Amino acid sequence: MSNPLDDVKQFKKVDVSAERVAHVYAEALLKAADKKADELAEELKELLQVACQKEQNLYPFLASSTITTKAKTDFLEKHLRGKASDTLVNFLQVLNNHGRLDILHAIAESYQTQLNEKKKRVPVLVRSAVPLEDGQRQALKKQITDLFQVEPLLEEKVEPELLGGFVVRVGDWQFDGTVQARLNQIKNQLLERSSHEIQGRRDRFCTV
Repeated sequence: MSNPLDDVKQFKKVDVSAERVAHVYAEALLKAADKKADELAEELKELLQVACQKEQNLYPFLASSTITTKAKTDFLEKHLRGKASDTLVNFLQVLNNHGRLDILHAIAESYQTQLNEKKKRVPVLVRSAVPLEDGQRQALKKQITDLFQVEPLLEEKVEPELLGGFVVRVGDWQFDGTVQARLNQIKNQLLERSSHEIQGRRDRFCTV
């Protein structure tokens, strides 16, 4: 499933200064959400997913500088009040009043990033030849949690060209448990052993 935060970028490119502003807004929203931070993150994703649908054409409307603040205020109240949480609707109205609805996607990204940091969640890329079974998935999550003291967010990719097993990447750390990796390890060990044996024969020959 595509990430709506990626899709929305087609409408507006955010410069560095805007991303700094987005970080500040996201931080304020995270504090306001308090214990319902995860629920609000889902609301933001759903809102952007709907706003990015071509048939809806909502994001260009919200981000447009030619649409009046009053028109956007009325729209948000009519279509979101009572359907979304008051925290989200009130936040959107604050953005509207400050003319910042155009950076909503950047705010949502920053919000999710800050939430993950707060909850000690880290993205974990898992590449495997076949889809992981649920038992494997749960065991892998537990091992990563025990090893890194974090909550892993698995991103699974199936790559048939891998020979069994899987490759796990957490930040700069990587574990390669594929059959190919084990074969390469055995190959290197054999080559190293052969090299030592050849060198040993040469040494014995030279001492004769």
